[in-house]
Amino acid sequence: MLRFCLHKHSFVRLCRIAPQKRSCGHVPTAQEPSYVYASPTKEHSISVRDGRRVAVTEWGVDDDSSFPVFYFHGTPLCRLEPLLHGGDVEDPYTAARVRLVSIDRPGFGRSDPQPPASRALMEGARDVLDVADNLGIAKFGVLGFSAGSPYALACAAHPDFACRLVAVAVMCSPAESGAPDFKAPLRSKLEGLFLRNCPETLLSLMARLGVSVYLTTCEAFPKIAARLLMLSEPASVQTTVCTPHFGHTTSTVIKEAVVQGIDGALADTLLTQSPAKPWGFSLRHISPDLPVQVFHGQHDAVVPVEAARWLQQQIPHCTVAYVNGGHGLPFYYMKHVLTNMTRGGWQTQRATTSKIEVQ
Repeated sequence: MLRFCLHKHSFVRLCRIAPQKRSCGHVPTAQEPSYVYASPTKEHSISVRDGRRVAVTEWGVDDDSSFPVFYFHGTPLCRLEPLLHGGDVEDPYTAARVRLVSIDRPGFGRSDPQPPASRALMEGARDVLDVADNLGIAKFGVLGFSAGSPYALACAAHPDFACRLVAVAVMCSPAESGAPDFKAPLRSKLEGLFLRNCPETLLSLMARLGVSVYLTTCEAFPKIAARLLMLSEPASVQTTVCTPHFGHTTSTVIKEAVVQGIDGALADTLLTQSPAKPWGFSLRHISPDLPVQVFHGQHDAVVPVEAARWLQQQIPHCTVAYVNGGHGLPFYYMKHVLTNMTRGGWQTQRATTSKIEVQ
């Protein structure tokens, strides 16, 4: 989020938000290609172990054949980010037979804030278990995008998930900024120094300014705002995705994300990307039996592709896909990610469970 201050493409991070389905009163023009977006199916407000309430939205298919996946949104987006995830024929969750459960992290959207001293990636991951128990979900996958990816990886490394987690995927994930074995490019090193040394009051002020500028752009020039978000994506993707509808929906999602203010997003950025705050867990603790997939845009201008190479070193058994794209993968590549997650973890788990039941 705060990288907007340091890189000409970085405020694109501020745009990770959500569009509604085109059938909801929006009629595409001849110049605006038709794209099918996800729509929410259920909304919840669920109490977790420390008394906080978290906002939860479900998407996709909920039946005996569907694969439950918990989604960690980007920053400064929120649980409504899947509104921006589209497909050519049907939304990616319906197409992949996935029951997606997206959760607002503390201070985002409608989730209660959490004292900064209490915030930790492993604690944020633990919220998933509380929500899963409340919804009656025994086995599931986790998927993270950008700043949400370290939370998905924390789930994979958390011992309490060992018997319940069947697949993990991350898109455009950052590396652990302070990791001594991360060969960060110069831009990332400069950003790390900035986050480490800049007073939080100044960071907050710049974050508010960045969000305000982007929201104004979304409302006044929605198509331009959409293109700013998709600068590094292939031309064919930009033609399909970069519409006024996408720009307006992005504005809707960001407004929901910061409805309580910018503090939640700021704390999240410092927790996941500041060299002064290590992640607090080792990726080496991820079981080699747990399928882990990493997707990263080769032309990502927000999170350098070196981060994916670092993850590959830390999780030797993971599979890595370097996609011809940038930092906007969820907005057009989600079906492919979900299909691979299903093949990698859910079908194997169902087959194993079936064999156990037969025996």
